[in-house]
Amino acid sequence: MIDRSDRDAERRNPRLPELDILPFMNLMTLLIPFLLVSASFVSLATVGVAAPSYGTLEAPAEDLGLVIGVTDQGFVVRANEPLPGEQEVASIPLIDDPGLCRIRLCGSGHDCLAPETCHDGQELNELLLEVKRAHPGETSVVIAPEDDVSYQAVITAMDASREAIDEEGRRISLFPEVAMSGGVR
Repeated sequence: MIDRSDRDAERRNPRLPELDILPFMNLMTLLIPFLLVSASFVSLATVGVAAPSYGTLEAPAEDLGLVIGVTDQGFVVRANEPLPGEQEVASIPLIDDPGLCRIRLCGSGHDCLAPETCHDGQELNELLLEVKRAHPGETSVVIAPEDDVSYQAVITAMDASREAIDEEGRRISLFPEVAMSGGVR
């Protein structure tokens, strides 16, 4: 027979049922490796660009003041000093050959949809290499895209202005300090 004191003790300290944590442990065993595998281990490629500043800032007299305008007609290159060929402004028109645009923009990719016309980054790169040879100490360039140009055209200008490969196959740093500006005037 159960004693009255035993019943009182059970009421005060009721038995808790055992908690079965095995299903939870199974879930964690499956979930943790899934989360680790699906985690993004991707490093994002970035291009350092100086933001335009407010106010009027006069460029030093010895500054080349190299500006690449990106328009819907091609590239326009200007500087405070004459460019190669003693020209004040160099215009690089669009490429009208869809096959050449596909090679320049897509490489050997077959799934790329290249436009009918594209900006000639290679000719811009060659011009900037000549400018760099004339001004080896210069490191900055301002890229001024118009509002209606494609993102690809701006990236083409940035890529062409950063480095070139000379006749001997060596990489030459051109103008690594890129700043963005408002459109071409």
